[in-house]
Amino acid sequence: MEYYLWAKSLQAAGDWTGWKWTNKYGLDYLPYYTNETSYITITGESSPINFYDRSIYTAFKINEDFDLAEKMYDAASMPILKNSESLFNNFLGTIFGKKPFYQDDLAVVAYEKIANFVLNNSDPDTCEIPQLYNLSKMIDSEGENYQLDYPPTIRRIMNLGSVNLSKLLGVNCNCGLSFERPNDCAKIQICSYCKKEKKSNRGNLISTLNYEVTAGTSVVLKNKSINDYRLVPTGYVNSLTAYTINDLATSIGFNTDWQDFYEFYEYIPAWNGGIIENLIDWNSEQTTINRTISTSNEWFRDEGLLDIFLNYEIYKGLGLLDE
Repeated sequence: MEYYLWAKSLQAAGDWTGWKWTNKYGLDYLPYYTNETSYITITGESSPINFYDRSIYTAFKINEDFDLAEKMYDAASMPILKNSESLFNNFLGTIFGKKPFYQDDLAVVAYEKIANFVLNNSDPDTCEIPQLYNLSKMIDSEGENYQLDYPPTIRRIMNLGSVNLSKLLGVNCNCGLSFERPNDCAKIQICSYCKKEKKSNRGNLISTLNYEVTAGTSVVLKNKSINDYRLVPTGYVNSLTAYTINDLATSIGFNTDWQDFYEFYEYIPAWNGGIIENLIDWNSEQTTINRTISTSNEWFRDEGLLDIFLNYEIYKGLGLLDE
């Protein structure tokens, strides 16, 4: 065994495994050793094997759905180009990416960088890791530098992991609390934030003081003087779980003539499905994770969602997945 200081290596020679000695002296000293060929059947059962499928563990960001080949086809005016399906589907689609997309397709990456420029660079809640360090330098709040040179697909996952879960998943749009139009209104109103149709959550007018309210069932309160609505959660009143609407008004602090100034309506708990302030595109057909997976443990634990994303990209990059 020799040690070379400047080469910083350790070299050794010998029969480390014992195979040389066994092959040479096995017949003489080992009673179980034989040169004859024999067969042993081994049976058993393995634990379930996790086969990765691109359709199971995918989360596409907002604006990661740009089909450049389709846009070029729409812009083409010459008949010879319009009639060339191979040009747009096979040639340009292969170069720039086509549905079903990968997050690292050329056109998808380029368009996402442009469309999400503010989110990726200026918003501290959603920006990428290098930009977050740059923003911290601007206010002299530098900490430990954990920036590493990741491959592009791994870097994308690390950037996703640096965003708070509430920003990744988004919140339910408050247009699900729409009280200003009656249920029988024929006019369709579209929310300017989530782009979903507003649904009325205001039910029938509660016209009798003896209307029974059950604790936990919310009602809608209207201020007549300013035409303002708000949702009123209910609980115990005088240790009772069931009481009249007049008892509720008294517990809130209204005077006996409260009906001159306020009205109560039944509440219809209907959410229109609109989501806002989300980084993950829940409208994308290729986002296949469930929004109900919303806890830090489910995302960041061992074998959690981020681990699954990373493993998939590593296996794909090493050519271990046949896609």
